Amino acid sequence: MGGLLKNKGFITLMLAQLISSIGDWLSVIAIITMVGLKWEASPMEVSFIILCLAVPMALLDHSLERLLTG
Repeated sequence: MGGLLKNKGFITLMLAQLISSIGDWLSVIAIITMVGLKWEASPMEVSFIILCLAVPMALLDHSLERLLTG
């Protein structure tokens, strides 16, 4: 583990992944907020938006894992 923390490329990759993950999280929060507040969506509609964002990620993650591992 100590060797990885000294690897500049690894640190750069992890920092870039952290920034990307924060950006993804903020975009989801922005979409939910816009739908809920600006467009005055019902709680059911907001829940549907969350499902529309989560289900493809869950399905594709599983499919890609099976594809990559054989």
